[in-house]
Amino acid sequence: MADVFISYAREDKGFVRRVHESLAARTLEAWVDSEDIPPTADYLQEIRAAIESADAVILVLSPD
Repeated sequence: MADVFISYAREDKGFVRRVHESLAARTLEAWVDSEDIPPTADYLQEIRAAIESADAVILVLSPD
């Protein structure tokens, strides 16, 4: 799975996209739910598996 799991509010999608690109430039794979969950998947199961397999978690805190 990914090196990093990114948790965020949908309103912060632009910021998270930049974080994701920055990590990729450093050869780190980031798991972002808007990109990595297949439409037919069990959402909570996919999130849980991604968190458990990641080496680190980034939690984006904002007013949203």
